[in-house]
Amino acid sequence: MCWIVRCFEQDDVSAVAGKTQCWIEFQQPWQWQMYMTLVAVSLFVAPALIISGCYTIIVLTIWSKSKTLAPNVSRGKTNTTEVQCGIRNQLDVT
Repeated sequence: MCWIVRCFEQDDVSAVAGKTQCWIEFQQPWQWQMYMTLVAVSLFVAPALIISGCYTIIVLTIWSKSKTLAPNVSRGKTNTTEVQCGIRNQLDVT
């Protein structure tokens, strides 16, 4: 990790229009590419991976909890006893 810091030590502090500005002057093109790659990874790629991982864990947790709470009913089939009991209760009330 230290070699990355040494790579970008060519900075310059100068006054422009009465205000202090910091400039990084790279001697080689690969240094600029490495700097931009590190900025992109630290600002965009790493947070996107962390957020994606969190969303995945949240969705999987909700999905697994909903499976345990849902009744075990197969799709497309109706339970005839429930239908008959419902009809009987309606007939008894009236």
